[in-house]
Amino acid sequence: MNNSTGLPQQQQQQQQRQPFNGSLAASLLPSLVQLANHSALASHANENDPDARTGKLEVGKQATQLRTALASLKAQAQAIPAGHLGLDDQEFLIEKLEQELENKRFAFGLPRLVCVCAKT
Repeated sequence: MNNSTGLPQQQQQQQQRQPFNGSLAASLLPSLVQLANHSALASHANENDPDARTGKLEVGKQATQLRTALASLKAQAQAIPAGHLGLDDQEFLIEKLEQELENKRFAFGLPRLVCVCAKT
């Protein structure tokens, strides 16, 4: 078991070879809402009721699936180049790389690049 992701080593290696799973990421919020709803229903049910026991088992199953999905996405995100960096850090690095590119272009006498993309 790998302590940083909660995934076994073999599964983590498989995740690193796969691209980021956007559909799995998009399913997290609906899964969390469903888990919260089932959890609320299970907490108010009579403990002697067989349906209540089934509901609690379902909550445990959904929680395990959510935990596995989060661990999988975490491993995938860390495998993305610079995936461990925050957005501010990434923006800082992009600006520095653009400055370095401009310096190199100037040093070689090349025309300046003009970016027509919108900055947010």
